[in-house]
Amino acid sequence: MAEQDTPKEKPSAKAHSGIPEAIFLEDVGSFMDGPENESTATVLQKLDEQLNKYRFMDANLQQRKKRLVAQIPDIKKTLETIQFLKAKQETDGPFMSHFLLSDNLYTTAEMLPSSVVYLWLGVSCELPW
Repeated sequence: MAEQDTPKEKPSAKAHSGIPEAIFLEDVGSFMDGPENESTATVLQKLDEQLNKYRFMDANLQQRKKRLVAQIPDIKKTLETIQFLKAKQETDGPFMSHFLLSDNLYTTAEMLPSSVVYLWLGVSCELPW
């Protein structure tokens, strides 16, 4: 039996984040002559669907970026706290510290130097670090 050369389907090219690669239409006439392009209405519908997908992905990425940028102050505050605790770890006795207990509620505590910090992950969930 002789093997026939059949055209293999080209896998859809995707970027790192799962966004499909956009095609560049250099010659619209030759693109429209393709076998998968039956009529202008179907081609416009496919291209419109693809555009809507890109808009949806863009909106999601913008929301994610906004959420991550909003977390930067909390991360900086946490880093300052860890640096403070590392500096106080070398002292022998207890030290006084002011810390955030709730959104607008601060408290004072006498703390002993420790090499472990507990990270609050959520409801009843702490992680020793």
